[in-house]
Amino acid sequence: MAKTENTGRRVILAYWKFRDKDNFEVFSNLKHFTASYPQYSYNTLNNYLSKGKKPFENEVLRIERMAVHNKPIRQTSHFRVVPVVQKRQLHSFDESKEDLKYWLTRSVKERAYAVAFIVNQSLQPGSKLDKSVVSKRKLHS
Repeated sequence: MAKTENTGRRVILAYWKFRDKDNFEVFSNLKHFTASYPQYSYNTLNNYLSKGKKPFENEVLRIERMAVHNKPIRQTSHFRVVPVVQKRQLHSFDESKEDLKYWLTRSVKERAYAVAFIVNQSLQPGSKLDKSVVSKRKLHS
């Protein structure tokens, strides 16, 4: 796992429990929050948030300090994801041979599932396949 890059900066996240909209507010520091909401004491909140880094919470509000990350928190892989591409001459390439070669390597069940999937994609929602045209045969696997 890659090392987390943290700038050391933190923001104040205020969550208002009973607001219907705009229930989250982010402040760059605690002084800006207490200047916006003077009913909350800077010293009380700072003291509470400093002890064990626990959030302050009452019936209406939850306040916590959150780290600001300037790099991804997790890196899924150390390798670049490179798409598989094959360059071919358009006028001389016969894709049907490649397709046949691929599907012959698949089991009968996989091929039947793929056909059923393609048929279901072509049907309109709520419509069914006209089974009077289709004949059923038992396949030997």
